Amino acid sequence: MGIHRLPDGLSRKIAAGEVIERPLSVVKELIENSLDAGATAIDVELGQGGKVLISVKDNGGGIVPEELPLAVEKHATSKISSEADLEAISTLGYRGEALSSVCAVSHFEIYSRRSELTEGASLHYENGVPRVTAVPLRPGTTVVVKDLFYNLPARRKFLKTAAAEFRRISRLVQDYAFAYPAVAFSLVHDGKSVFKSSGGGSVEKLLAQMWGDEPEIRASAFEAAASSVRLWWQDLGPQSRFQLISFVNGRRVSDAVIRSAIQGFHWATRGNWLVMLSLPAEDVDVNVHPAKSEILFRRSGEVYDLIRKAAERLAKGFSDAPIRGRGDRMPFSSPPFDAPAESFSVGGPTAPGGSTAWRRLPEREPHPFSRLEEPVFRAASPNAFAARGSQEASGERLPFASYRQTVSVPPSGDMSAAESAAPDGKLYLAQLPQGYLVFSTPDGLLIVDPHAAHERVNYERILKACADPRGQEKLIMPIPLPPTLKDDAMANREKLAELNFAIDEDGSLSQLPMHAKVAGVSPVDLLRSALNAIEERQEHSDSLVNVFATKACKASVKLTTRLEAAEAYQLLTELERCDQPNACPHGRPTVLRLTGSALDKHFGRLGL
Repeated sequence: MGIHRLPDGLSRKIAAGEVIERPLSVVKELIENSLDAGATAIDVELGQGGKVLISVKDNGGGIVPEELPLAVEKHATSKISSEADLEAISTLGYRGEALSSVCAVSHFEIYSRRSELTEGASLHYENGVPRVTAVPLRPGTTVVVKDLFYNLPARRKFLKTAAAEFRRISRLVQDYAFAYPAVAFSLVHDGKSVFKSSGGGSVEKLLAQMWGDEPEIRASAFEAAASSVRLWWQDLGPQSRFQLISFVNGRRVSDAVIRSAIQGFHWATRGNWLVMLSLPAEDVDVNVHPAKSEILFRRSGEVYDLIRKAAERLAKGFSDAPIRGRGDRMPFSSPPFDAPAESFSVGGPTAPGGSTAWRRLPEREPHPFSRLEEPVFRAASPNAFAARGSQEASGERLPFASYRQTVSVPPSGDMSAAESAAPDGKLYLAQLPQGYLVFSTPDGLLIVDPHAAHERVNYERILKACADPRGQEKLIMPIPLPPTLKDDAMANREKLAELNFAIDEDGSLSQLPMHAKVAGVSPVDLLRSALNAIEERQEHSDSLVNVFATKACKASVKLTTRLEAAEAYQLLTELERCDQPNACPHGRPTVLRLTGSALDKHFGRLGL
């Protein structure tokens, strides 16, 4: 076959494949056009996840009737006019490809009216020829896309289910609502209203609406010259996924520089993140990919440092955060839905005289599940830490003085006779500054990693609970879920049912696979672990139950959590009852045994 020009219709379909990948792409392009037109209200309506119908209506500037045919031509745009404009693109659209691409792969209609005109006009195609008709309209523009990829069956069969495509679009609309809080967004799917934002201008209110106001959402900001960044973070605990929403100059992007700047902090690799960067237009190259989701920074190192500095401020707030009952910092305290406990600041401000400034969390109404039993282990209270700190200050010598200022070890003299001896001959000696527990045994020493040991205990406890149908917990009052978590739960109802979770039709959590006290976390955190397990299950062949148990046991005690002697004994006893006590579920050893003969050999006393 010789070289020849492709027919115009075929070349348009090929080009459309780069810009329009799925219904999400159509909605994104149309929302960005509405925002560029100065809209303050954007209404999105979908039919069957956008595969049958997509309608985006705004109250923006509108298009004059004579320009409607030009709007759907290739490389026709009102946003740039010269090569110089490419050096500093300040609008979301600029390529002049979106409407042309959508029009090439769908049944396309557009209705628009300028505010200064008395009537508007509509454009639709008849036999491939655009036709403009005068019609009475309100100011603004409405684009209607029907039967997406009707003429590209190969592309259409690769689309996901209607529910899956809808979830993608729902997240997109919510993300743009975060970035443009002064714009009122609404989303309707199959005739049902599923999302609305008021356009009141508060990012924090929107985040609380969509993420939920528990746990607390933290914010930080940093400015340098003409650049600035704002961060919001909701820590969902160690069992949660890392979910990042990032905008650069109002453009929704996915960028490795932003991601790596945040994930460089060990505590930041989890939970919900929102990043909004504002940079000079000339420092950002958005002309990288037709989908415009990839960008290049002219000074990527400065951008990286800018985000890191904002995150460092957030880190200070994180270390000063109230430690509420349980979570990854105080795993043995009562669950978050119990009555508030005393909390304290790590490295935070001190009261006059050098003592730590203690404060109480605000009172909250009791949760319907506050009847849960207390965990087996309980971390030392903040007052206990304060007492130990005062002992150190008063000159009392501790047998294992800590080189970390944030932790302390109880003197062995504090242990009662009952605590210092065990029927099996094991004697608890101390918890090292690094957190390891030291026991004396009849044949030597036993050193225990409390985090790995507790992970093994929780892992096997959860596995056994999942295998016992009698352990399922029907919740007296179903728990309403935050919208983003509800979307994930509804999308994975069948998989969650395999784990004996139950999600009601309204998206509430109504059944757990076990009593929440078994895992030591709240019902919502247990659900997050299950969803995380479902996602990771796709990457390897391990059973879903095993992956879930591995995730759920993340609520285990941390290495730096100080344990009392009775707690240390209880942990060792529980570990010895496990089927595989010598390693945690991830393969790390739980104990180190130093026998008397090994010690004799080390000190050269064999045969003496």
